[in-house]
Amino acid sequence: MNCNAIASLGPKALQGLSLTAQDFASRWRAAPAGLAEASTHDLYLAPHCDDICFSLGAFVLRRRKGILLTLFSQCGYVAQPGAVAAHDDERIAAISSLRQREDLAFAEQVGLRLCFGGFDEAPLRGHAPFDIAKVKDDARQLDEAVVAAIFAAATEQPKDRRPWLFCPMAIGGHIDHMVVLKIVLRHYNALRARWRIAF
Repeated sequence: MNCNAIASLGPKALQGLSLTAQDFASRWRAAPAGLAEASTHDLYLAPHCDDICFSLGAFVLRRRKGILLTLFSQCGYVAQPGAVAAHDDERIAAISSLRQREDLAFAEQVGLRLCFGGFDEAPLRGHAPFDIAKVKDDARQLDEAVVAAIFAAATEQPKDRRPWLFCPMAIGGHIDHMVVLKIVLRHYNALRARWRIAF
């Protein structure tokens, strides 16, 4: 495809190509100084299986150390619904197992130790994934258990410096991501005593 053909697609296509090129180039850009040194105590919070893979995958691959905590690891979503023939609770168990194995394969490739929170994702709690009306209630109900899971995933506190805790910003509006963000913000001071926090 030549330049005239690309230009004929319009400004949105050109902008999309520019963003793609920037994203591709960022894989080789050095991390900011404070983030450059990885620790086995760094904690990556993933609301769901594959969230860290798709959001921070290249960054994590460069760092090759840390802990991946997938909080809502009980799930009923699978990209190809026909791929799982089971029904009801067996279906949820089969899908959860599949997604957890995918998360484990990613963690092994990038050098992370994997932990699961074992919480039900929003649809299993009876909520639509983007029904933000339930965020406050869910954050309140899950608060203690999520914070306990975060601290349980952490191994001993390093003596020299605080490790990083990477928390999702919830920019996509998924209820589970927003719940995690709200809980981290609510407990920011307690978490900050142990980790440097990045969103």
